[in-house]
Amino acid sequence: MINNSADSIPFSFGGGESTHSAQSSAYADLKVADAYHGARQSSTVWNGFDDEQKLQRLTSASDFIDRVAPLGYIGQPESVAQIRAFPRVLPDASVAVTPYQVVAACCELALLNDISGSLPNSADLKSIGSVLLKGEECDCDNKEMLLAVQMAVLMLGQFFKRKSVHCVRLGRG
Repeated sequence: MINNSADSIPFSFGGGESTHSAQSSAYADLKVADAYHGARQSSTVWNGFDDEQKLQRLTSASDFIDRVAPLGYIGQPESVAQIRAFPRVLPDASVAVTPYQVVAACCELALLNDISGSLPNSADLKSIGSVLLKGEECDCDNKEMLLAVQMAVLMLGQFFKRKSVHCVRLGRG
């Protein structure tokens, strides 16, 4: 179920509001990501990065989010000129939002190494649920990467466009 009120930004993580515009380079800014990780066990890892590295990671995570929905996202972009998939006017809403789940997925994915789409063997595809992922990192050797991507897909899944699929048994011969 989509919650377009409290789970959409602007929102607060215990100090200050964060906003996301159609032209932002990432779904979470440093202040939001620092607060997000500061409240979690990931804070030690996150604080090990300098601000430039954090921004690069947030941008790469946002790029991943923009690519992960196989059929795109529900709703309409706020602007035809925007560079990101969100903010969007979601069904039954009158204003464009970037849901909290998108920001949280961005913060979580920013902890991962090299999700920029430039992974080796990008021709290899692996399916996680209904999502196709590229690269050798999807071969299950990197369990942390697989778990993080699965969690992100779960957070974002409610916003995926779905194609109606009907199973029909076909007889042979």
